[in-house]
Amino acid sequence: MLRLAARALAGPATVLALVTATLSAALIAGVATSAVAAPTPRPTITAPGGYDSGCGGAKRVCIGIGVGGTPGGSTPGHGGNGSTGGGGSSVPLTPATNCRYELMVPQPDKSFYAWQGHTTGSLYLKSCEQTGWSFVPYAPVWFADTPPAAPVVTPAQLAQQARAAIVAPDPVVHRSPAETNRDGGVPYTWVNLWTWYWTTPATWTPVSKTISLGGVSATVTLKPITMTLDPGTGQTAATCTGPGRPWTPADGNTAPSGGGCGLKYSQAANSVTSTVTVHWNASWTGTGGAGGTFPEITTASSSTFKVEQIQVVNR
Repeated sequence: MLRLAARALAGPATVLALVTATLSAALIAGVATSAVAAPTPRPTITAPGGYDSGCGGAKRVCIGIGVGGTPGGSTPGHGGNGSTGGGGSSVPLTPATNCRYELMVPQPDKSFYAWQGHTTGSLYLKSCEQTGWSFVPYAPVWFADTPPAAPVVTPAQLAQQARAAIVAPDPVVHRSPAETNRDGGVPYTWVNLWTWYWTTPATWTPVSKTISLGGVSATVTLKPITMTLDPGTGQTAATCTGPGRPWTPADGNTAPSGGGCGLKYSQAANSVTSTVTVHWNASWTGTGGAGGTFPEITTASSSTFKVEQIQVVNR
């Protein structure tokens, strides 16, 4: 919630007059031409720079975005009140990028601090893009003429941001013989028997991330392509072109087929750690037909078990 607090070097009457006559008329009753949407939850922030760094100085306004915190103490935090709500601490903004300005309507009285003594020009509300959410309001600023336009962003730049934000899930792997089968509390498989591997559908599904800004957008998509089985014994790894599938009694001890994926262990071992690695293609598309690719990424999951000899009883 947008919260405004004013401090003045003058006495309480001056503060009350400033808040009532200026902020109520200018900032609360429709200051901006349009509202600035921002996701929640959002941290408390304090606008940097000469206007309100730390909310210090005479007749300066601290503009913050806050969320309720834990019950506070006696000392208020910026954007929160320690006595009545969550006592939050200020979090410095990262360097602002892609800033834009909106004309304040109506214009505050010339006594408002942001005029800085000027009697011509106009005051604008400045907001800048911040990592993790959209445009964040900073503070009113004065311009003699029209303020600069927001920097032009390209689809490729947004694709880089989306690539940094997207996460592929680690594979959730199952085996047959089932990992619930245990010998002395340890899962096992058998020598020279096909050991099947497969991942859950939720960890073999394309994932996408879209970032938009100023009418420009880019979407990054990660798509699983292959799965590699490292047996953990020094044997050659096996590669499958899909997520595998569960073994069924109809499969017997034949080589995996019909989308199955597996390998054979050639000798017994008290403990092996097998690793399943999923390889993902990373590509992007953007406004105006732009597009490209990123380097392949991988996700992996490991499990430890025994490899035992199959016991045969002769009668």
